[in-house]
Amino acid sequence: MQSVPLRIHLSNHVTLAVPPRLDSITTYVLLEQETWFEKELSFLSRWLKPGMTAIDIGANLGVYALPIAQLVGPHGCVFAYEPGSEARGLLELSRDINIASNLYIFDLALSDSERNGRLLVGASSELNALGDAGGGQPVHITSLDIENRKRGWLPPDFVKIDAEGEEERILAGGRDFFVRHSPLIMFEIKADEAKEAPDHLNADIWRSGMVPGTCVIRNSRQSRRSNKLETHRETISRNALCPCGSGQKYKHCCGAYVS
Repeated sequence: MQSVPLRIHLSNHVTLAVPPRLDSITTYVLLEQETWFEKELSFLSRWLKPGMTAIDIGANLGVYALPIAQLVGPHGCVFAYEPGSEARGLLELSRDINIASNLYIFDLALSDSERNGRLLVGASSELNALGDAGGGQPVHITSLDIENRKRGWLPPDFVKIDAEGEEERILAGGRDFFVRHSPLIMFEIKADEAKEAPDHLNADIWRSGMVPGTCVIRNSRQSRRSNKLETHRETISRNALCPCGSGQKYKHCCGAYVS
C-alpha cells in the first residue's frame, strides 16, 4: 500500500508534502526546524522581488522552489527541474497545496547535452544522481542552452543548481545562456571538493561566457546540516553597489554572506 505523504507547514508559510519517513533528509530537517537549514533562504527572502523569474535545477521536494514561487508572486515564475519520479510527484502535490500556479515543473535532468540516461536513486531523494549505466530510473537529459531556446525565457533573475556532482556539466551546457543572461546563481560544491574546486570552477564559469559582474553564490556544504556562503567576485569595495544588481551596497547584500 502506498504511504500517504506528510504535509509540513513551515515557518515561511509554505506547506510541503514530504515522504512520511525519518530517513528522508528533508522530512527530518523540516520536522526538527520547521524550515530548511541553509541560510541562503534567508538571503533570497530579502533579495527576490515580485515579478522576478527563477530557475531551480534539482528542485527535489521544493524547499527552494515553493518559497521562491511565493516570493516572486503571481507576476513572476519559477521553472523547476526534477527528474526523480517520487520527489517530482511530491513537488507537484506541494504546488497544488500552495496554489502556486506560477511554478512550472519539468521531468528533466540537466547536463551538458541532450541524451537519455539513468538517475541513480540514493537512500534519500536529496542524494539522487545521474549515472551512465546500471540501475535507477530512466530519465531524459537536456541542457540550459536547449531549454532556453525551447522555452523562450524572459531574462532570469536567479538560478539554483543542486545536482549532486553534475554542476560543472550544467554550466558547460549553458554557455549561450550565460552570454545572453546574467542571473544571480547558487550552486553546490561538495565538502570533499571545496578546497580545490573554487578556482577550477571559476575558470569553467568564465570560459562559459558568463559576463563580468555576475554574482555567484557558492554553497559549500560541510555536511547536509551546515554550510557557508561565498560569492565569486573580483575585488569589490564593501561600499560599492552589489554586482548582483539588487541596488544595495555590497556589504548589505551578497557581501554580508561572504565568509
